[in-house]
Amino acid sequence: PTPTPTPVAQLTQSELTTLAIAKVNPAVVSILVTRQVPEYEMVYHDNGYLQVGISQPTGRMTTQKIGAGTGFLISNDGYIITNKHVASNTSYIYTVTLTTGVSEVAQIIYQDSNSDIAVLKINGNMYPYVNIGDSNTLQLGQPIVVIGNALGQFSNTISTGIISGLHRNIQADGIPLNDVIQTDAAVNPGNSGGPVIDLNNNVVGITVATVQGLSNISFALPINPVKTIITTVLGR
Repeated sequence: PTPTPTPVAQLTQSELTTLAIAKVNPAVVSILVTRQVPEYEMVYHDNGYLQVGISQPTGRMTTQKIGAGTGFLISNDGYIITNKHVASNTSYIYTVTLTTGVSEVAQIIYQDSNSDIAVLKINGNMYPYVNIGDSNTLQLGQPIVVIGNALGQFSNTISTGIISGLHRNIQADGIPLNDVIQTDAAVNPGNSGGPVIDLNNNVVGITVATVQGLSNISFALPINPVKTIITTVLGR
């Protein structure tokens, strides 16, 4: 008689979520945005009645924090996808920190205001990188995971949710974004540019905006339109 095949154990949603996070998280980076500005010091002068403080330049430069965001590696040689509103100014300094704790200064390779996508590049190779999925196959109610540098302080913060809406049209900082994905995952300032992943370890979206004051409405750019940018930038 033909032997009965041993049934294959099905992973639970919790197990699939944990595995997806373990696969993608090493390729997610935190981005610190800074610039160099003149340093000033307070010099006090006695005018005969009281001391008056005057702010004067020291001749030195100091580092000023502008903002923070998230990105993810798309190749082992250091190409990173993020939002253009995260990497908006070529005169700023973009310091990328990996999950290993290693930090590298990145260069802006590509910017597109219409799609709110930017590509950064750090030196080196053998980096972990993500798998790119198919955002056209997303379904309402499908579970997803969001990874990001929450509040610019808590790197690689994990939040989970579902696909709450598809083909939304929104305004983000005055920029119209069409055909975006709505999720109910917790998203905070600093999450911008981070990956939205499915439970098959694939990036299907890029966190782009949230509704201030609400904890269950956030938006992501679908990954499919970004594939052309990736192909163009990488040349492969």
